[in-house]
Amino acid sequence: MSLDRRVTRLSSSIEDDRQGLRAYADYLDRLNIVLLGDPGAGKSHLFKIGSEHESAMLFQARSFSIYVDQSVMGQVVYIDALDEKRSRSDALDAIDAIISRLVELKPDC
Repeated sequence: MSLDRRVTRLSSSIEDDRQGLRAYADYLDRLNIVLLGDPGAGKSHLFKIGSEHESAMLFQARSFSIYVDQSVMGQVVYIDALDEKRSRSDALDAIDAIISRLVELKPDC
């Protein structure tokens, strides 16, 4: 699989409310990308290919806020499996911890 995998963009932005299928690679100029989809849709595989394409760092959400250190500063990072965090009772705390760590370390994401 390459970065031409089709994704649907749903935006609530006033300046860009277009919806439809586009290639994942079309979004790589964006500062932050959140990719959500059904289990088995290929998100993890796409993140693996995307992180290799960009020579970026790929992390699992469950370990990001605990194990990530200063080495991510200025680097592009991919954080996979956010949906696994979302399904747990402590989901908000887990997502907050990831966001806090991102703010603290300032990767180029």
